[in-house]
Amino acid sequence: MNILLVDDEPHYLILLGDFLVNQGWAVRTADNGEEAHHALKEKAFDIVVSDIYMPILNGIELQKSMRRIPGCETVPFIFVSAYADSSTLSTLALSDTVKYLSKSVSPPKL
Repeated sequence: MNILLVDDEPHYLILLGDFLVNQGWAVRTADNGEEAHHALKEKAFDIVVSDIYMPILNGIELQKSMRRIPGCETVPFIFVSAYADSSTLSTLALSDTVKYLSKSVSPPKL
């Protein structure tokens, strides 16, 4: 499984990225939504795990923009954030292919 992990917190990228690699998955990381958007144009991913609040292009904008990339229309997308108020959660358009997890979730629950 190819996973694109997107977060502006380097420690979180390392922690979750190492965990996923140790589970046998291929992981590519991106520091922001714009970098992730370019990665999605270059390679097919099975799932995207992204923070919501990031500079340059946030997770909500990334999720919307990736749906316009051929082959990414139905790629599962998981928002992961430590800061999710009810207003933010209501804008996520959760569905069968779009989910939300709190950053307080332990890696095995992913």
